[in-house]
Amino acid sequence: RFVGNSYVNLGAPDALQIPGNAPFTIEGWAKFASVPTTAMLYSKGNVRAAPYTYMFGLTGTGAKMAAHTGAGGTPADTWMEATLPAAVVKDRWYHLAYAFDGAYLSFYLDGVCVGRQPYRFANVTAHTVKIGGYANGTDIPGNISDVRVWNHARSRSQIRQYKNRRLNGGEAGLLGYWPLNEGSGTAVNDATPSA
Repeated sequence: RFVGNSYVNLGAPDALQIPGNAPFTIEGWAKFASVPTTAMLYSKGNVRAAPYTYMFGLTGTGAKMAAHTGAGGTPADTWMEATLPAAVVKDRWYHLAYAFDGAYLSFYLDGVCVGRQPYRFANVTAHTVKIGGYANGTDIPGNISDVRVWNHARSRSQIRQYKNRRLNGGEAGLLGYWPLNEGSGTAVNDATPSA
């Protein structure tokens, strides 16, 4: 369970260096103990300060899925958002997925596409990757599970088919996979063979 201002610093491993504007999918499960104004599932930036490469999570106190373009994106430092049919609530699990095909980013909540926006980003290799936010107050307070990073845009059917399944870590195109099922402690395991 993540309490306020808790996140996992994954560092800057080669496997998570997604080239600028290359396709990817970032997905994971979250259950909120409370819903902050901004809650990030996954982010990459200058430790916990600007500039940023990108960020993926919720804005508008859980009313919008959002992705930040980062300092090198187009337009720079801009939130691309998709308004949800209803804001997320606490004490319920949600599956969040962000699938980028190289031109457009599709936002999926519980396997349903809730929006699509043009998206551009530029990778900064020195930036560190976090499960969580880009600054204090932007992390998800509550539970996070099964965070996955892929090197391609997952289709709606792939997202829906696999969101409720644990992976073995060797799936094609899987760059990182954190089940977050350690039970206690401060270390998390990447279940991919490259880790």
